[in-house]
Amino acid sequence: MKDRSNLWAFTLFLHFARGSAGVFHVPPLTHVPPQNVPTPAGESQSTASDALFATNIREEIRFKPGAANIIISQGNPVSFNCSIDVPEFYQDVPIQWLKNGKELIDGHRCSYKGIAFAVSEHRARILSSCSISNVLHSDAGVYNCRILISNVPIESEKINLQIEGLPSFIQEPESKNVTRDASFNLTCEAVGPPYPVDIYWLQNGEKMKMIADTSPSVLTVADIPHAPMNLQIKNQTAHTVVVSWEPGFDGYSSLNTCLFQVKKVEDAENETSPVLNYQTTVPPYEYGILQLQAMTSYSICVSCKNEVGWSKHCSAVQARTVEGVPTAPPHNVSILVSDSLLTVEWAGPPEEEINGILLGYMLSYDWEGGNSHVSTFKALQS
Repeated sequence: MKDRSNLWAFTLFLHFARGSAGVFHVPPLTHVPPQNVPTPAGESQSTASDALFATNIREEIRFKPGAANIIISQGNPVSFNCSIDVPEFYQDVPIQWLKNGKELIDGHRCSYKGIAFAVSEHRARILSSCSISNVLHSDAGVYNCRILISNVPIESEKINLQIEGLPSFIQEPESKNVTRDASFNLTCEAVGPPYPVDIYWLQNGEKMKMIADTSPSVLTVADIPHAPMNLQIKNQTAHTVVVSWEPGFDGYSSLNTCLFQVKKVEDAENETSPVLNYQTTVPPYEYGILQLQAMTSYSICVSCKNEVGWSKHCSAVQARTVEGVPTAPPHNVSILVSDSLLTVEWAGPPEEEINGILLGYMLSYDWEGGNSHVSTFKALQS
């Protein structure tokens, strides 16, 4: 081993002496200079000769150029190769394969093969290959070789592996047993090309969300919410009832909408009577129900929805609107004129437009000719 070290030192000496008149001495490759030797002042030093030693090795020993880019379809085999010439006493040094800067394990997705043979009296060539029998999208990445010569790492040029074809899943949701009312997560990941890869979640064949997630996607699976609680009447006018309520358990998914069902109490037993529906986004948990009839009792209940579905309705409460002004004027107005009498007749507003108890009318008139004059009076109706 000693003679071979001297021979390698002599080879380097001739190489560097060719381009200069002077003699440039390079230490033998078997010599590993000490690193980080403390100085008398306590400082750690990395000598210039250490750096020069590593530089000289990398300049003298290099991997041969290879393929820079490989594009292949999913399911096909692929193989990467690299080769390097070294002094013959390094021919048994193994070549390591890296993917994205991390060392690959032989037999895990990639199988190694290697051979070394002499190419001259004192030089040997090391060949190494990394083969994948059935390429997957997850195999895409940057590959390269590395060898260690006298503790100096030497790396080959990068090989960029790209996989063609449709996106494929590299992580799929797993079956789970969960307790009632407990949330759980499902994870799904797919890779392209093409990119970006969008993931839709389906339940019983139907999309759970219309907006896709970018891979990887984590779905928090929740339950339908519980029914709202403590529905209260906060205010009531002739045509509006303001209610408030407390949300029930949200099923581990935020509530987004609540729906009110409003029905006249007098029609409660009639299943065919109309039900008024009012919908609002939440929060806040307060809502004004509009366009109701005056002096009318209503039964009101509410249910709320998360991303899974609707809750049951809460217990109904009753509210009664107060009296309001008529929302329609009298109609069928007619005038009868005699020599000394003018009679005005009319029909009252429709019953549903009175909005309470009708107390009377106001009649406004003015006479034509002479000074314009307007007088008004009230006529009570019993």
